[in-house]
Amino acid sequence: MMKKIIITANSSWYIYNFRLSTIRYLQERNYKIIVLAPQDEYSSKLKKYGCTFSNLYVHTGGVSPLRDSFTVMSYLYFFLIYSPFCVLTFTPKATIYTSLITRLIKTPTIVNISGLGRSFNSDNFLTKIVTTLYKISLKDVVACFFQNNEDKSFFLENELISINQAYKISGSGVDLKKFRFSPVDFEKPLRFLFCGRLLKSKGVLVLKAAAEILKREFGEDLQFDVLGIYSSGDDAISKEEVASWDKDVNLRYLGVSDSVKDIVKDYHFVVLPTLYREGVPRSLIEASALGKVLIATNNVGCTDVVKESINGYLCEKNSIDSLVDAIKKTLDLSPNSYLEMAKESRLLAESKFDEQEILKMYYSVIESIV
Repeated sequence: MMKKIIITANSSWYIYNFRLSTIRYLQERNYKIIVLAPQDEYSSKLKKYGCTFSNLYVHTGGVSPLRDSFTVMSYLYFFLIYSPFCVLTFTPKATIYTSLITRLIKTPTIVNISGLGRSFNSDNFLTKIVTTLYKISLKDVVACFFQNNEDKSFFLENELISINQAYKISGSGVDLKKFRFSPVDFEKPLRFLFCGRLLKSKGVLVLKAAAEILKREFGEDLQFDVLGIYSSGDDAISKEEVASWDKDVNLRYLGVSDSVKDIVKDYHFVVLPTLYREGVPRSLIEASALGKVLIATNNVGCTDVVKESINGYLCEKNSIDSLVDAIKKTLDLSPNSYLEMAKESRLLAESKFDEQEILKMYYSVIESIV
């Protein structure tokens, strides 16, 4: 009989776009995959890959005791119905609530801390609540995968996990065969792309303000575009606001795509002026594999991929002026120096972010479960 593994996160979109390789890798090794996530247009796509899918209610707009208790009860119901061999969790709420329940019903659980997000931007009451929940829920997990050393150190120093539970991986990795080196000619207009969820905390509005300044100075020599999915909650950028960009030549919204690499490959630069603690941003890893020069915040996670003046440039958090200065540095590049930086991005992806190495680590831990 095939062993069942539950994979859960806060959206089907997330699992399809970021964890499909994990699903296929485990299916090839004779595991049956059950996905628990809110239903969206990507749920049916997961079913086409042979997953069993169950719709899970998750409130993504912050902490709500009543709504979150419904999520907890839903998890308990599905775990009792499916009786999985083990559970893999991604995204904070899924990790905390799943681990609380699996600790009670003694189901082996492997969690992935893909960044600490907005809750840890400052030391406030919410930070203390989330930290406490992590400490309680993660006590008995089989393994806790971290995408950067800073997050791993934080959890160990605050005794949220033990050293035997902690594993360091290089983000979620990238398929190096699919994301091939794709240099573009260094000629104007220079094309800059933001690729990610449309959230204020991802720095989209910082990029918009920087683009307005730069377009006034350099006009048609620069092109700024945004590719990404809408979100919900107080951090989200509304469709109405994005619609107003159509009248603003400084920043264009390209919509959503399931073939991100086919869009990113035609750009010179990928920009991520994020405001919060990332794991290791997938958009930067994939852009690195494609040989793009990167511009990102000098912040946890981003600095794992962006090496100043080697394969990109760093800017300060929530600083329009700093982002403008970083982008201006690209204007001083020659075609040869741009190509060298692009090659450095690809070399970094090959040496550090090979998806196969990360999948092997996951499989090794799963196989170690008795």
